[in-house]
Amino acid sequence: DAGLELAAGAGPPTLDQVARELSMSRRTVQRALADEGTSFEALLDDARRVRAESLLAEKHPKKEIAYVLGFADPSAFTRARRRWAGSREDGAREERRES
Repeated sequence: DAGLELAAGAGPPTLDQVARELSMSRRTVQRALADEGTSFEALLDDARRVRAESLLAEKHPKKEIAYVLGFADPSAFTRARRRWAGSREDGAREERRES
């Protein structure tokens, strides 16, 4: 899983930037990701989650983290954190059901 890495202070990359970096068309990148069962948005969201966890562990202010990760405002970052926490809880519930 190559995934996306978010550089500190660089903001999130766009699909066009990633496609250019890979010397591929935007549509080819989308198709390749779909073949892998994912999307650019899903990879970006996961990269944001990982970077947010790291920054939170380092005790950075949430407002600063929201800015660095490219959220429109701190409340958008808060909503994303709730969504991320919910998706982990849903996965844990599913694993318990399968046991």
